[in-house]
Amino acid sequence: MSNKLTYIVASGDTYTSIVNKINQSTPLTVSQLADANPSIQANQLQIGQALDIPLSTDGLIPDDNPAPLTPAAEFMGYWYPYSASCPKNATLSVALYGWGPQKVIEWGKQADVQSHLNGEKYLSFGGGSESGKFTEQALNEITTAITQGQIKGYDGIAYDVEVADANLGAQFANSFEAAKACGFKVLVTISHSAPYQGGITLC
Repeated sequence: MSNKLTYIVASGDTYTSIVNKINQSTPLTVSQLADANPSIQANQLQIGQALDIPLSTDGLIPDDNPAPLTPAAEFMGYWYPYSASCPKNATLSVALYGWGPQKVIEWGKQADVQSHLNGEKYLSFGGGSESGKFTEQALNEITTAITQGQIKGYDGIAYDVEVADANLGAQFANSFEAAKACGFKVLVTISHSAPYQGGITLC
């Protein structure tokens, strides 16, 4: 797996605002961002510019010899690549990339991603930034990918509903139904207590 992700600069972005966005899903400091992009001037960011986001910070690169999860429980899981290890006795694991549907699907196909997953394997869509925002178009793309058989090697689909447009209940329900009809389990995760944008209701 690559040891970095790519962030595309948006209007109004600064290194600090970018780090604040990234920190919603994984630890990152301004100095780490600057070190990963030595040829870029922090005060001269351009819209559409690509920045490297390192995955080599503490806790992000899975241990080759992980300790088992304890104590044993019915459901024990982790997020890849954001967990410190990939415990062999996990009952489920979630591959989270945090970008748009097509990028997630292509990333999720990589053998190196799937080889780090244990237990029931879930491919996650959504995330805590605008890049993974749920819109009607994004949900339609996910549902189409599911029904067309583009997602392989996973037991389930995870919907990490953190940033979303409003009034998408019907589209979520349709996507859940399509996933189940194609033999996938459905897992819904949210930030702490509720999606923090969009005010959607899932049921």
